[in-house]
Amino acid sequence: MAGGVSILWTRVGSAGEAKPIKEAAIKVLAAFASALEAKDVEKAWKYLLIPPKFKDQEQKYKEEFTKKLAKILEAEISTKGVEVLAKKGKWGKLPEIVGEKEAKRLADLFQLPPSSFFGLFVTARSGAAFILMAKNGG
Repeated sequence: MAGGVSILWTRVGSAGEAKPIKEAAIKVLAAFASALEAKDVEKAWKYLLIPPKFKDQEQKYKEEFTKKLAKILEAEISTKGVEVLAKKGKWGKLPEIVGEKEAKRLADLFQLPPSSFFGLFVTARSGAAFILMAKNGG
């Protein structure tokens, strides 16, 4: 991760688990970074969750994501950045990691409580957020 806000919303674990584990989150984040570095937008896109209120605009966001891929790789996420997060990142419930206000702002996009999300952050603005979801997306 480089500077700036780098938030990744993705599926980690399954609904039957008490909470996702840090190692699983790191694997997902590394796979996402690898897909980006390979410029495999289709594979990378599968790791992202779109907030419900933006679902009808998903194709537009995917096109913007594709156009900004080089900048994303340069400034937001990389395999090297994932390694830094794995070594130095603090893992826990999102409100504990980024604070209640920021966690609420992000969670409100998904119409879920902030405690539904986990985070792995080096600083309050450099890391990734995860949501616990079943593997079938529910």
